[in-house]
Amino acid sequence: MGHVIFVGGIKGGVGKTFTSNSLIYLHNMYGVDFKLVDADTNNPNVAKLNGYGETKIRFAIDDEESALMSRAMAQTDRLLDLAWSNEVIVNLPGDVETKIIYWFKKTGLLYEDITEGQVKFSYWFLSNGSYESVSLFLDLLEKLSGPNIDWVFVKNLGLCRDWTRVEEREEFIKAKIKYDVIIVELPGLAAVERDYLEKHQITFSEAINSKTIPLLPRQRIKDFTKALDRNFINSGALSLLYEKSLEKNAGLSNNGAKRKIEGLNGNINAEEFLEEEFTPTSNPDNNDNGKESLEKNAIRAARIDPEDSEDMNESIDSDSFVNSQEQQSSNIF
Repeated sequence: MGHVIFVGGIKGGVGKTFTSNSLIYLHNMYGVDFKLVDADTNNPNVAKLNGYGETKIRFAIDDEESALMSRAMAQTDRLLDLAWSNEVIVNLPGDVETKIIYWFKKTGLLYEDITEGQVKFSYWFLSNGSYESVSLFLDLLEKLSGPNIDWVFVKNLGLCRDWTRVEEREEFIKAKIKYDVIIVELPGLAAVERDYLEKHQITFSEAINSKTIPLLPRQRIKDFTKALDRNFINSGALSLLYEKSLEKNAGLSNNGAKRKIEGLNGNINAEEFLEEEFTPTSNPDNNDNGKESLEKNAIRAARIDPEDSEDMNESIDSDSFVNSQEQQSSNIF
């Protein structure tokens, strides 16, 4: 069964790129094969960072006249072909939701009988905790609901720490129950580390394994990925992501597959689950994405200038680190 994971948030600056890269990290860590589509054709930075990905699929049509006169809809339709038997992560640009709604309504993909039960969709909505952001989510939920799409509301803790007003909002509570929305907390990462990752264009996996990044910044990034994994397990989002890939996923070691299934079924707690080390191996059916990305990652990691890491080490004194944490809400990938 295929599974399309849309990462969106309507507005820009809510952490879509950061979340897409986080999902890629988790897929690679668990050895789950996937395809990457960066639908932000003007700035496909997720594909650039990871060294692979489809960048020609885009959502450009939201009315009948354009659909009849343009061939752009055919580009969008390619997503279904790609997803027929694959897990697909789709990084969306801002302000594209009307076009996604039109595509779903025009194709009937919100209903399983159209895809013969072979492709499922989930929408990961990034929020910064503002009233407007939540209102946009509730509106999109009403317009794009159906039996063939799951919903995940992502609280970006790097942009908002107190979600009480959101959690107590009556419309949000009702929508969460009505549409069975999964709530996930995206951990915050200090601005110093985020800026370094962005400057050097390196992934979380590269940073964790790099010998040129100073110990403390590397440990903070490692702590972030552990918190990310823990939050996904506890929320049930990990099961939503990977339950469709368990049977066909030959890329996991036997121990890794066994532990993952136990974790998804709730037979062990998150802390115990995270103690296990997973050893992903490449799957020949995944177009060697894993192998190619590992090679490119190794090359890029080796090219990090040691002087840059020294600069980073110097910049992370106690004062600058405190300041960076205070400024988290204004800096995001």
